[in-house]
Amino acid sequence: MKNVTDLGENEVIHCPTLEEAEAICRLMDGAGLRWWTDRSYLEHNNWKSYKENTCYNPDNGTYSDIKWSTERNYTIHKASEFLNRIKQMKKPLYQIEQEYIELATLLEQEELTPEIENALAINQAELQGKAVAYAYVIKQAEHDVEAIKAEIARLQALAKSEEKKAERLKAAISQAMQYFEITEVKTPLIKLSFRTSKRCVSDGVAFTLADRFTTLVPESRKPNLTAIKAAIESGEDVQGYKIETINNLQIK
Repeated sequence: MKNVTDLGENEVIHCPTLEEAEAICRLMDGAGLRWWTDRSYLEHNNWKSYKENTCYNPDNGTYSDIKWSTERNYTIHKASEFLNRIKQMKKPLYQIEQEYIELATLLEQEELTPEIENALAINQAELQGKAVAYAYVIKQAEHDVEAIKAEIARLQALAKSEEKKAERLKAAISQAMQYFEITEVKTPLIKLSFRTSKRCVSDGVAFTLADRFTTLVPESRKPNLTAIKAAIESGEDVQGYKIETINNLQIK
């Protein structure tokens, strides 16, 4: 089965009714075709010029009288060849499959009559057309997914870059404020101040911690900083560790 874009310069589509002419013009427009003047098929279908004798040539964007096309031995296609296919494409896939199953079951019980053979051929053509339509949608969806993934990756990289920039600027202003012993900068619209917190850190001296100051993990013993911090705050001396005061810059 040909599509309108497959027709050559010596092939035309006969549209005996205005309804068919409008439908074929929509089909050609949807396929990206235009009149030879580069105008859209949707602007004017020119059917009134030859009415029931109107023929369209998708290849060169012209229209003519069927008699003119016949005299030149053009291949004349019926509009229904293209429009019926559109109707078939609207049939749900599950319905096509069900009809095919019913026909196949009928074949097992009866002889292959011309009627059954014809029905089976039509059903197979419908399924093929629907499969092609699904394939186009699937390919487009896959293309969209890749484009979305690429955009997500771009935005993630942009977010990471902006995050690092904010961290660098925050570190710079924090260092400057602490150097000049400024604890707060305040305006009607924004406020910069420090929130003090404490954490337990190693002072670099290597030694063996008591069991109560370690966390048992597979194949290793790691310092339990929470326990060590609590011990130091209670006045106990834990060798190799100290409590460090941190000024965290807050921007509100």
